[in-house]
Parts: sequence; C-alpha cells; structure tokens
Amino acid sequence: MKQPPTNANRCAVCDNLSLAAPLLLGTAAYAFSEFADRVFLGHYGETALAATLPASMIAGSVNAFLIGVIAYSKNFITRYLGGNRPDLALSAFRHSLRLAVLALPVLAAVAWPGCLIIDAFGHDETLRAAEKTYFVSYLFVGAFSLFSALLGGWFAAHGRTGLVGVATAVGCAVHVALDPFLIFTCDLGILGSGIATVASFATTALILAVPCIRSIDRHVPRPGGDVSYAQLLRQGLPNGTATLLGSCGLTFFLLSLGRYGSEVLAAINALFAFHGFIFYLVTAIASAGNITIGWSIGRQDENDARRHFRTAMALSIGVVSLVYLAAIPLSAQVLAVFGIRADSFSFGLAATVLMAGFFIRDLADAVQVVCTNALKASGDTRGIMMSRLIASVLVWVPATAILLRCDSPIPLLLTMPASYGLLALLLRLKWAGS
Repeated sequence: MKQPPTNANRCAVCDNLSLAAPLLLGTAAYAFSEFADRVFLGHYGETALAATLPASMIAGSVNAFLIGVIAYSKNFITRYLGGNRPDLALSAFRHSLRLAVLALPVLAAVAWPGCLIIDAFGHDETLRAAEKTYFVSYLFVGAFSLFSALLGGWFAAHGRTGLVGVATAVGCAVHVALDPFLIFTCDLGILGSGIATVASFATTALILAVPCIRSIDRHVPRPGGDVSYAQLLRQGLPNGTATLLGSCGLTFFLLSLGRYGSEVLAAINALFAFHGFIFYLVTAIASAGNITIGWSIGRQDENDARRHFRTAMALSIGVVSLVYLAAIPLSAQVLAVFGIRADSFSFGLAATVLMAGFFIRDLADAVQVVCTNALKASGDTRGIMMSRLIASVLVWVPATAILLRCDSPIPLLLTMPASYGLLALLLRLKWAGS
C-alpha cells in the first residue's frame, strides 16, 4: 500500500495537487450530480427545488455530526502513518467502523423530531410535505455516506486518493443516470431524487468496501498496539459538534428564508447548487492539505506542516476567485438554467447581487475550510468547535432571528457572508496561534 512521502523538501504544490487531483474528480462529479439534480427538480416544479436544501440540511446536520465524530479517525490514521505506526492506524480504523454500526439507530431516531422541526417553521403545506419526503430519504443517505467517509478516509490517509475519487465519481454517475428516470418517467418528483441520492452513496460505499477488506488483510500488519475509543472520541466529539453547530446555523437561516416564499428559497437553492462546484473544489484541495499536514505532524515537522498549509490556502482562494470572476457577469443565465425567470432587467440585477454575495461568502468559506482541515490534522478540534459556536450559534442565529422581522429578505441574506467571514477570521487566528 502506498505510504506517505518522507522527503520534507518536496514541492508543497506538487504534493497537494498530486493528492487533490483525484479527489477533484470525485468532488467535481458530486457537484455536477447535485447541480443536475437541482436542475431536474427545478424543471419538475418550484416547490420540489425549494424543498431540497432545508430538508437535506436538517438531516445533513445529524449526518454531519456522526461523520464528524466517527470519520475523524482519518486524522489519527494520517498522523500514525506519518509517524510510521501502521498498527495504531489500523486500530483506529477498526474502532471507527464499530462506532459507525452503533450510530445507525441514531439516524432512525431523528425521523420524527425532524418532521416536527419542519412543521415549526410555518412553510405552506405543499412545501412542508415535499421537505418531509426529502428529509426522510436523506436519513438513508446518512448511513451510506458515513461508511463512504470512513472507507474513503482510510485510503486517503494512505495517499490512495485516486481510488476515492473514482469510487465517488461512479456513485455520482449512478445518481445522474437514475435522477431523470425516477423524477420524470416514474413521476416521483422529489422522492425520486431522494432514492437516486441513496443509490449513489450506496454504490460508492460498496466500491470502497471490497478493496478495503483486501488492503487490511494483505498489506497492513496486525496491530501490535491499540487506540482506545476514548482517544477517538476525545477529538472526534468536538469535531462532530463543530460540524453540527455550523449545520444548525445554516439550517436555521434557510428555514427562516423559506418564510419569504418558495421563489426566494428556490433562487438561493439554485445558487447553492452552483456554489457546490466551488465548495467541492476547495474541499478537495483542503483535504489534500489535511493529509500532507497530518503526515508532517506525524513526523514532528512543524515547518513542513505550515508550508503545506500556505499552499492549500493559496490554491483555494485562487480557485474561488477565478470561478466567480468568470461567473458573475453570467449570473442571470446561471439562475435561468434552473428554470428561474423574471423580468429581464430586475432579474439580472438581483442575480448579480446574489452572486456577488456568494462570492464574498465563498472566499471566507475557502479560508475556513483550509483552516478547519489544518486544525483537524493537528488535533485541535476544540478550537474548531469554539469558533463555530461563536460564529454560528452566538452570532448568526440571533442575527437571523432579529432580521427575520424585515419585510425584505436582503438584510437576512447579508448575514450569511458576514457569519462566514467571522468564522474564517476566528479559525485563521486559531491556526496562527497553534
């Protein structure tokens, strides 16, 4: 099995890109499948498109918490491999698989309270019904995405990001193939979209499971040491909590935005689908940085870790800037792809303003994603959690609740880039002080 590089003098850009390029294949495929899914739903009906993001965010908050806690084992694996302790790496991985099995009942338990949350935000009856349908399907997505994250983390920590990228891309191809058939031909609408998403993650998990079993049996020595569950949870729980806090802030924002009607929510959902392309590109770069920084920390090479951090940051900000500078002049056309149309002049002006707001948001998001992955690699998950607590819960949620009284959604929309900017600042300061 491929082992982490030990030459600290290698080009940091080459290291990052060699790991990120295969991940970019998978993340780009995922972004495209999500984009295509929203396009299909937008042409199926405005309500179907409007319902996807709030519903997926509620279920995704739970999914993200479990993945944040359990799949954090990847960072242990990376550090142990960097320190030439494959026995401890294998022990951490096996424990995380057992925790994942124990976590499955949690997903089933949140179905009823999740539906109550949807009812509490006062959306119209048709929109609520669509949101509940998508919410329940996304709980099944959570089960398969948890195992996909664990298996993918095992291979990524060993530098085998190509396998992870291909498995993700194949799963996304299944999604895109099933989506129009289930949505339009079978006339299942948003339920068809949910089923296709479940099939996508199930495919990825299955593809990764087979070589994982072989790699453990043939390439990794039986553990001579052990990693306790307490060690995994001591860093995994703050990481999962941080993810949950961020998801809750965004979910509250989106559900609140839905009070202004399906039209506003559909437009924001469309831009989030576009944002997915940028986010997953940045995620691939930051994930590669997470691996190289983790290897460096395992070797106790602080200078090399900071060199890889600077490289990941520069690449991420550069990607975001290039994409948006090309896309902002075409803002109206981007929304039109989703079937969202209005008077040409006012629509074009509104689309440009919204796209510019997302540009600012995604610049801040790039900084926070890179900083978060670097802090994960170092094990400082409590710093991530406290930053999320301040930016999402103590600032964004109260600001959303106050500005919800405004007749216009614009003040509420402005809270999003402001919140992400604050989070980026807090995490960057935390990394600088680590």
